[in-house]
Amino acid sequence: MTMDPAIQKLLLKVAYLWLPAASLLVWMWLRKIKSVIIYLFSSANLVCYLLWFGAMVVLHSESFYRWWSEFKDLHLISAFVVVLCPLVAVLASFILLVACIVPKPREQLILFPANLLMLILWGSSITWLN
Repeated sequence: MTMDPAIQKLLLKVAYLWLPAASLLVWMWLRKIKSVIIYLFSSANLVCYLLWFGAMVVLHSESFYRWWSEFKDLHLISAFVVVLCPLVAVLASFILLVACIVPKPREQLILFPANLLMLILWGSSITWLN
């Protein structure tokens, strides 16, 4: 059983960008955070990427492809998952990156790199089809 090359690229992005961002946020949580709202939105950004990743794995599975070929109305759903979700997530990640100005400087040193990694991750997910 071979893995789709697109899924392999996504797994590499998870390993090199998502895991460091998640570890920064876990480290911040262990240090008793003060900027709870920005932290929660940053964590939600991580969870949204995992959900999107799961949807991409399903879209690239052979069983979904066979099911998809029977129903031609699913193109709108796949366009939403493949294109629109990453675009909205890039905008949200950029807003989170700008919102990192608000916390105290000690928390900025953790939140800014984590949100920057997520912005890069979502931005690269837009162009992963190329």
